[in-house]
Amino acid sequence: MTDTTRDRIVEERLTALRRLVDDRGAPGALLRARRNFAWATLGGESHVLLSTEQGVAGLLVTPSEAVVLTSVNEAARIRAEELGDMPIEVRSLPWHDEGAIDDAARRIAGGRPLDDTALEDQLVGLRSVLAEPETDRLAWLADRAVAAMRTALETVAGGVTEHEIAAIAAGRLAAEGVRTPVLLAAADDRIDNYRHPLPTARPVEQRLMLVLVAERWGLHAAVTRFAELTPPSAELQRRLEAV
Repeated sequence: MTDTTRDRIVEERLTALRRLVDDRGAPGALLRARRNFAWATLGGESHVLLSTEQGVAGLLVTPSEAVVLTSVNEAARIRAEELGDMPIEVRSLPWHDEGAIDDAARRIAGGRPLDDTALEDQLVGLRSVLAEPETDRLAWLADRAVAAMRTALETVAGGVTEHEIAAIAAGRLAAEGVRTPVLLAAADDRIDNYRHPLPTARPVEQRLMLVLVAERWGLHAAVTRFAELTPPSAELQRRLEAV
């Protein structure tokens, strides 16, 4: 993807945001949710903690400006590594002031901007339509997720624990810059007993289910696979054939 392509798509998305703002009669929009920051910047990542929905930076869009607001200790990296040469200003704010981003957004916009929650019903539709670079990225991400799953399942043997197998999958993805916000593993009867089985020290005896979600650029690819160490029961075979 060229810088020109990214600039064009980002400008289209900023224009769409400005239409939403204008329709609502608001002074601007402040996107702090990671998913929305990534969508608006075509893959920019605004998080530090993986477990948070909200990033450390907010993208403020007004009728005349697009500004990223973030703390002084995050600004340089976001400017260099997440925005590149895009014509979006980055403004540094005091790191110790929890309200600094919201306060600055109100000053710049001249009023209270719409937040992620207020815009979610409209943004979910916009985020669901991928640009061509995003389809390429998603294909790459899915390919890496499947490869990591395959590598992990090749290690399944009697006595190997759920923890060990899950770690192999996560490590393979981490080596390629991919995160695993969801990583589940279940051996034997845990497969049927629990809907979302977090990995444990349980050793595998007959079967293993491994589930992961791979994430990068705000995109996600989900994969589920099973490993069978013994022939499946008649009921399980019937279900496998049905699928």
